[in-house]
This record gives sequence, structure tokens and C-alpha cells, in this order.
Amino acid sequence: MTNWCDHCERAEEADVCSICGADLVPEEAGPMPWRWKFFFVATAIYLVFRLYQLIVWLTH
Repeated sequence: MTNWCDHCERAEEADVCSICGADLVPEEAGPMPWRWKFFFVATAIYLVFRLYQLIVWLTH
């Protein structure tokens, strides 16, 4: 996995930048924003509803 040096704006394979010598620590992923969670829940509800409509339509 490559690390990114913000000072030199280039990718490095090592944990230390070969140009400026800065320590390159990979960023930790933060929590998922609430908007994405809402989007996934709304999409799941929509798909379940459409599946229900398909089943009702096929049985009649």
C-alpha cells in the first residue's frame, strides 16, 4: 500500500518520504456520514417495496 506525502504531493512506498523525510502515517477512516447511512436504508426500503409489488403482481 502506498502512502501519500502532503508536502511533496507524491506517493511513497515507504513510511518515510524519500524527498523531504517526513513521516508518512496512513490516515484512519472516520465514521460513515449519516447521509450515507440514510441513503442505504432508504434504498433498501425502496427495493423491498418494489420486490413486494412484483410478488403481488405475479400472484394476481
